[in-house]
Amino acid sequence: MSTLEEENATVSGDIEFRWGRKGRVGKKNPNIQYYESFTYDGVDYFLYDSVYLWSGDQYLPHIGKVIKIYETPRLKKMVKVVWYLRPTEVQKWLKGDHHLNNELLLASGEGNGLSNFNPLETICGKCNVVCQSKDERNPKVSMEELKLSDFVFYQTFDVETCRLSEKFPDKIAGVEVGHFFNPKTKGNHGVIRKSNSSSMCDTDNSSTIVSGVPASSSCENHHSMKSKFQEFEVGNKKSIEADSQSIMLKKRPKLLQEFEVDTKKSIEADSQSIMLKKRPKLDTSVWFKKLPWEDRIQKAHEVGSLVLLENLYHSFTSSEVEEIVLDAFNIKVNAKMIQWSAYSSPHNGQALVIFNSKDEADYAIFELKTRCLVIGAARVVVGSRPSLKEPGNHNTSKYFGHITIDAIKRKLTVEMKNAVSTSHHSQPNTIAFEMAMEWWAQQKMWELCRDALYKKQAEEIAKLKGRLKGSGKK
Repeated sequence: MSTLEEENATVSGDIEFRWGRKGRVGKKNPNIQYYESFTYDGVDYFLYDSVYLWSGDQYLPHIGKVIKIYETPRLKKMVKVVWYLRPTEVQKWLKGDHHLNNELLLASGEGNGLSNFNPLETICGKCNVVCQSKDERNPKVSMEELKLSDFVFYQTFDVETCRLSEKFPDKIAGVEVGHFFNPKTKGNHGVIRKSNSSSMCDTDNSSTIVSGVPASSSCENHHSMKSKFQEFEVGNKKSIEADSQSIMLKKRPKLLQEFEVDTKKSIEADSQSIMLKKRPKLDTSVWFKKLPWEDRIQKAHEVGSLVLLENLYHSFTSSEVEEIVLDAFNIKVNAKMIQWSAYSSPHNGQALVIFNSKDEADYAIFELKTRCLVIGAARVVVGSRPSLKEPGNHNTSKYFGHITIDAIKRKLTVEMKNAVSTSHHSQPNTIAFEMAMEWWAQQKMWELCRDALYKKQAEEIAKLKGRLKGSGKK
């Protein structure tokens, strides 16, 4: 059984798949058939559509533009995509530039990070990406179209030089740059153009695809883009009859149907005009089922995307911590405040924060070490890597300070069996009484030291706040 079939063995239902309009055949390998469209799970996909591509170990789906659709001689269905990069993925090269939450960067140049060949099954939906470039070759869009867009972009990111640019080259990955701009409006100006998902463009003849190209490649130079080239490793599928027109594929768990947008219902058209309904805002954070929090922090700790924030207020909620990180670093995260116990420091609130990648976590820690993030009354936030206990370690005591003494197996005399206990408490002549008294003394000593430490810390914090306020007035 292939990897894809193993993953979907417990999923009920089928997905209908069929090819659409045929394109050219391969020049070097005539057995490779290119297509301009296909239908997958009731959704029509066309060449040069912007799509989501999902991998199970990522918190957010990748976004790319489909520039090639083809089937290999072994009946593998493949797509080639040029990547849209989120600013957080290349944050270390942006030099502190701020970007919108829905802003993307179009990959350009030559080298790793520009494009990939991926199995068709990695596509999990379509999205509307609008280009806001001032390039004269780019058709302008209306405010209504801009509101209906999922993402926008107006810059390119050269994967070779790692630089941003507002100038678009003539070709990207061998494709005319016009296919990355907004499609031209047909008819009069009163008609709103269709989105990229319905554009039918000529196939790219500038390059040929050789059978057996791997679906992923490794990126050694650009660490922040590693996830783009190591994901989407979907196993081979069994052979399918080439002459069939409609193929039923096993249902994949990565595509959630309840959040699909029916584009046919979103427009009401007649022969004169097209009226677009405003699409409701969807919370993409709930598209995919999340793991339990304990499993998520353990997985994030393993990949290096877990950060411990300290010196917070104990009154903060988890959502407030997420807002602080979003405002400070423009990165969406998942956070949870660590519960305050009776023995916790009253001056140091802590929270565990899960970033989307290790690079985002490294960037946040670097910024907190080199700069100051001040909240409230001169309280500086500190970030570091936490140390978690290894799962499955049952040797640690559930109740700290308690130990169990195994009773010594010995034969009881008749007098001992017939003896009646007259006390429900430890007696002074037993080891349990001596240990309890020693424990009580140690506990009281520790409490006194703790109170003295917290009192000294409060005095030092008050002095530091006074200095900061004094320097601020100057």
